[in-house]
Amino acid sequence: PVFASYDLSSGNKGWAYSGIGLFGFLLYCVTSYYYVPRKIRPSINEAARLAKQAEYAITSY
Repeated sequence: PVFASYDLSSGNKGWAYSGIGLFGFLLYCVTSYYYVPRKIRPSINEAARLAKQAEYAITSY
């Protein structure tokens, strides 16, 4: 309803675009939920580990 009420001036196009946007957002969430653990999470862990090393280096310096 919030997405649809955003563009009521264009009539049904507002509902259609909002439906597509909401469906795309849900699809993005689902795909990222399944895709992130395999591909991106190791790099996130690596980045976190490097950040911790940098933090230790800065604090020990």
